[in-house]
Amino acid sequence: MDKLVKQIEKIREINKQHKLVIFVGAGVSQNSGVCSWWELVKDIAIRIDYNDICEKCKMKNLICSECGETLELCSFDNDECQYKHNYSSDEFLKIPQYFYEEKGEEQYIQLLKEKFGGNYESNEIDNLILDIKPEHIITTNYDHLLEDTKNINVSKYTIIKSDKDLLTETGKHYIIKMHGDKDDFNENGINNIVLKEDDYLKYSHTHEIIESYIKSLLFDKTFMFVGYSLNDNNLKLIMSYIDYYVKSQGIKKYNSHYLITNRIEHKERDNKYWDNKNVEVVDLAALSNFMKEKTPCSLNTYGKPLFSFLMYIKDNNLPFYEDKKEQLKYTLLKNIKSVEPFNRISYTTLLSIGAFSHNTELQDESLNINDETEYNNLLEILEQNDSDSSEIKKYFIKSGVYSIHNKSNFKYLLASEEKTDELLNLSMIWAYPEIIKRFPSIKNDFEKAYYSLLIYKTENNICLDILSNIELEINLRDFKQLTPKDKYQIAILKFNQIAIGLLRYQKQKEQLDNLGYFLDSVATENKTFECIKKIYNDNGKV
Repeated sequence: MDKLVKQIEKIREINKQHKLVIFVGAGVSQNSGVCSWWELVKDIAIRIDYNDICEKCKMKNLICSECGETLELCSFDNDECQYKHNYSSDEFLKIPQYFYEEKGEEQYIQLLKEKFGGNYESNEIDNLILDIKPEHIITTNYDHLLEDTKNINVSKYTIIKSDKDLLTETGKHYIIKMHGDKDDFNENGINNIVLKEDDYLKYSHTHEIIESYIKSLLFDKTFMFVGYSLNDNNLKLIMSYIDYYVKSQGIKKYNSHYLITNRIEHKERDNKYWDNKNVEVVDLAALSNFMKEKTPCSLNTYGKPLFSFLMYIKDNNLPFYEDKKEQLKYTLLKNIKSVEPFNRISYTTLLSIGAFSHNTELQDESLNINDETEYNNLLEILEQNDSDSSEIKKYFIKSGVYSIHNKSNFKYLLASEEKTDELLNLSMIWAYPEIIKRFPSIKNDFEKAYYSLLIYKTENNICLDILSNIELEINLRDFKQLTPKDKYQIAILKFNQIAIGLLRYQKQKEQLDNLGYFLDSVATENKTFECIKKIYNDNGKV
């Protein structure tokens, strides 16, 4: 389950950065009664008496080794045969093509209306997808289930059904019907529907703008596929042209995508297959019973775990573990990383990212936890004496908490004595000569820059030299390879450069705009950047 939790956290982060694009397949619409692609092709095959699989079936031509006679192990009329409708990727395209050519366009259109023209009602998953508010939604479905939801968020999306729509409609967020729409089931719009072989072969010409737009999203967006199985032909076709495009353009680094499924028959082989296509498989079977306990009964066997998974993408506050001690430990360890660059954090920050109860309070550098269960859980975590316990202790000490006690006045010491910031204490009593003596031993460049500015305050103080050296070092590195701590240092660097400029009465508009752009890119990553973002307001002023 640890892998699943990491995948959920990663997708949450991607969505916070407005880089998530959700692909919606037939598996979602099936929860509203719409047929799957396999069911559609099977019905078409029956209507045109397509029996190539049965004619080539080895089960019909087995010879008895003893008597030499042909064994009748199956019957063509037996619709329960597991091989009879086991179509290949090629047949999924050819069978609708055969129907079109044999029955004609009129019957082809009538078939589409019969299968998809009904008044289906949106289901809980359609609504939940809109609750997540991805940057865009792309679907291979013809139905109106997504756009017909009563979810208020649907109003932020522009519906794109054709290349023309993408050119003429205005909007920042799209629901793209990349294979057409059920409104196209008429003589004038049939060319926009993608189902038969010719439609796929001509897609780059008939949907040139939509295809190009989807490919353009590869550069900075992440695709999450829901409603597709590992063997879904639509999925394979989409990924094949994406994979071909990436390789033909020589793109070496691009975002990993996610395929959400509840059935992986050959884990090692399938994971390797999709990993080579830069797609990470999310196994819904890894969801615990605790994570699935509030699933609506109206959904099918795929829809139920998918709903639970999407709920976790939507709601950051949902606990992953039923065991409250395990959940508390997970929450603490996760949030330690977000404040790692700070030497000190506030008590309120400790409470908010530690997810403690409201009746927890600070009393004389001791955290008073009135909830007995919560106190005991935290105590057990701290007494494990492993690396995780040590990190959590440091986390509390950063906020000025040196012991923990409960209403029974039992106290657990986190540190035998208070650890203070020596340089800060020296600056509070203006002991600048003592600080200057310690300059060679200050390892943090930003800390050195701060105290040099505090002490010298001259036009050419060493603070500017230090910041310039940091900036030069940062510019030599690839932004994509920067760690969260690196990004934090960049933010502090830019903020300090502006602060120094203001002290020297310099115009700082360009640097302010630069800082604003940077914060827009990283402020959603964790609470470290949120603190800096609050300083920089919407008008680009400090």
